[in-house]
Amino acid sequence: MEKLTREQAVIIGIRFGILCGPIEDIYKAYEEYLGRPIEDGGIIDWLDYEKIKTLNEPKFLAICADK
Repeated sequence: MEKLTREQAVIIGIRFGILCGPIEDIYKAYEEYLGRPIEDGGIIDWLDYEKIKTLNEPKFLAICADK
């Protein structure tokens, strides 16, 4: 079995709320999706997280296995 790429780890991590790779990669993705830096030790509010999950959804679907 092959390991996830760092990009795949971020996509899955955002979708399911689990850490599959370096936390720095997740923070970088959060900042890119929100268009602003993450403050307070990486804590974001629930509405921001829901926005990030929505914006991440097409990437998640793109890496899902075909039927």
